[in-house]
Amino acid sequence: MYACVTAPFYDANRRQSVHKGLGSDRVGAALLKAGGFPLAVQQSKLAEEVVTQDVVPFQVKGGRMVKLYKGKGDARDLDCSRGLTINDHLAKAFIYLLKSDLEPH
Repeated sequence: MYACVTAPFYDANRRQSVHKGLGSDRVGAALLKAGGFPLAVQQSKLAEEVVTQDVVPFQVKGGRMVKLYKGKGDARDLDCSRGLTINDHLAKAFIYLLKSDLEPH
């Protein structure tokens, strides 16, 4: 039953870089990769609950927004910076799947 929706979570977990910092959940990408297919099954079950209950866990709704200096101009000028969202690794799998569905192929 979950195989068709589990594979994208498995792939999304495998795509995450292990050299990134931890989010507020303190779960690293290496741990998600180690969870393999059993973790992806649990993620797909959670996604199914989100759809059927129409309630998104607050951890998946978004991350912390920080200002990132582009390296040109005055660092105090907002036009010389861009926003960067820092998400939890667990949320990144959901975000990756949503983004791939929303963007043109």
